Amino acid sequence: MENHKPRAAIDLNKTILPAYSYEPILMEIPDIVAVSLRLDRTQHSTLIINVYNTKKSSQLKELRSYLQKHLKHNTYNGIIIAGDFNLHHPIWNSSNDQCQDSEADTLIDIMA
Repeated sequence: MENHKPRAAIDLNKTILPAYSYEPILMEIPDIVAVSLRLDRTQHSTLIINVYNTKKSSQLKELRSYLQKHLKHNTYNGIIIAGDFNLHHPIWNSSNDQCQDSEADTLIDIMA
């Protein structure tokens, strides 16, 4: 998207982290950013993904496809996916709110 202001970011403190410890990962999906972070040169890095999801968008499906296509086993020590998903689902809603967004099932599938 041209002239699109990003709504997701990952801030790194470069005074604490050595240059070898992080690498931006190009996601090419609007409002999704990622970084590979390795605090110890002897271990695999951790993939950190930050998502700002807009309801009724295809971002989560694109993220799932990207991860299925690009992730290789034993590449990362762990994967952290965080963000503002703007989704409702009975798993994380209060018992009084049984609203469910269909995209929430895609999010659950990605996390599984």
